Amino acid sequence: MQKVHSGTGITKQQIYMKNIISLSMLDQLCTIVQEYTYGKRHLASEQLDIKINAVEKQEDCYAIISPFIEYGPHILAGNCSELTESLRMRLQKEMPHLTTVSVRGGEPTHFRLNGSHWYVLASNDENLKNIGKTNEESYLEAVKPIVIDPSFQQVAPFAGSQYTIQDIEDNILKPGKKKIKLNHGYSVPIGVTPRNSVVSLLADFFTDISDDALLIQERSPKKMPKLYTLNDANLEKGIPDDPGMLALIAQLRKAHPLI
Repeated sequence: MQKVHSGTGITKQQIYMKNIISLSMLDQLCTIVQEYTYGKRHLASEQLDIKINAVEKQEDCYAIISPFIEYGPHILAGNCSELTESLRMRLQKEMPHLTTVSVRGGEPTHFRLNGSHWYVLASNDENLKNIGKTNEESYLEAVKPIVIDPSFQQVAPFAGSQYTIQDIEDNILKPGKKKIKLNHGYSVPIGVTPRNSVVSLLADFFTDISDDALLIQERSPKKMPKLYTLNDANLEKGIPDDPGMLALIAQLRKAHPLI
């Protein structure tokens, strides 16, 4: 039997038994999530615009990158929030009988601690929409939700999945392109490398290692994060075997203004 959730070894048959969802629907969901790609590598072909506000007060410093975020049913590459919204729009059309909500919480591999990962919870029970009002275990057992995570191509029962819930969003965001604003100290993931490290764009206006306001942060499991400047000669050695990521960083380097 095919394993659906690599972290737990849960099979399709087990999901079917626990969640009263047809095997044909599970097959369809498992096929759908394979179409999504996590990360911002596709922005390497965009004409990025970066505006920097570097002032003396740390709390007033920020960087704005445009375009960076896009919501819509056609989105197949992007960050977790973009992919989650895209998947929900698609499921509303292709599986209207399935109730879905967007969840911000923890994910067992890359975003276990900070609760910053977005994914979809789905159920045949429409009471799933009330899950934001209670996280009681008994309620979760009653609605039998499944995790559908397009970012990391996972389908699994929520129970035992090691995914966690911090916030619930029932409304779906309007389609369209948006800019992103990073205040000092904030970061946004731009992808996961072939060696399983998370690469993020970090706004840091008071670092000693560069005059750039944006840095590249690489975070690997059980290792201290590494910081690179956009012009760091060690980037190709530090992030090997990922030409798409390096192309995106080159585009960010090109767009970053002098400060």
